[in-house]
Amino acid sequence: MNISAIIVTYNPNLSQLQKCVSSLLPQVEKIIIVKNSSEKLDFSEFQNEKIIQIQLEKNFGIAYAQNRGIEKAIAEGAEWVLLSDQDTVFPENYVSNFEKKIKIFGKNKIYAPTFFNEVKKQNEPVSVSMSKSVIPSGNEV
Repeated sequence: MNISAIIVTYNPNLSQLQKCVSSLLPQVEKIIIVKNSSEKLDFSEFQNEKIIQIQLEKNFGIAYAQNRGIEKAIAEGAEWVLLSDQDTVFPENYVSNFEKKIKIFGKNKIYAPTFFNEVKKQNEPVSVSMSKSVIPSGNEV
């Protein structure tokens, strides 16, 4: 599967962003970093053939920035996109587990993982509609 990660940044902590990028780099075909700000940050440490950087003129909002990243991912041949914030660090088997779920449950879905919030020390719920959130357990999809 050709999976690209889209990371939207806004005033990022570069050390934390590096951890995020490093956790995804061996797992995906491309990483597209969308800088959602007019501030020109030095992202020179993110020079890699698998990393594409897009600089926006100002903060257009997360959805706009994600859409620019998705457009680029599609142009680069992505079949799937993984949307991420700038400070999430992914487990080493994250994408391969995702691929297993697709093979079991199919392609016509949106997959939204739960995650453990280190600050709150709890699993965070997934919104399934405007009024309902759930915390799936085990292999529930």
